[in-house]
Amino acid sequence: MASRTILRGLVALLGVGSIVFGIVPAIAPRRFVVMFGLPALDRPAGSIAIRSVGVRDAVIGAGMLASLGEPSRNSTWLAARALSDSGDAMSCLVALFQDPRNVRLWLLAAIAAAAAVFGWGLLKQLHSLDER
Repeated sequence: MASRTILRGLVALLGVGSIVFGIVPAIAPRRFVVMFGLPALDRPAGSIAIRSVGVRDAVIGAGMLASLGEPSRNSTWLAARALSDSGDAMSCLVALFQDPRNVRLWLLAAIAAAAAVFGWGLLKQLHSLDER
């Protein structure tokens, strides 16, 4: 079992990562879709979903950092992160059934799945510390 200090550092790392990973699609959605092999954004309205997911990730990351000193609030933000990453990973897998040769989409799915597993693991550790 990890100490509170180590867990706090790992949660902060995930929070910063969420902010950075969210800023790119929020301000440069075309770069994001090209980087991960997503369909091109042919019309301005096409970037709405990509930007929204980026904003979601950045906001959750900021919430994680802002609540580091308050375990109950931090657990809520961490759960939101893990749930979002789980949903992202499942969405990628659904898309991969239609486009299984898209290597960049596999990369995005792997990143989302790894972040989800990491987030759920951190949440479990936080709850086990709270039970002591």
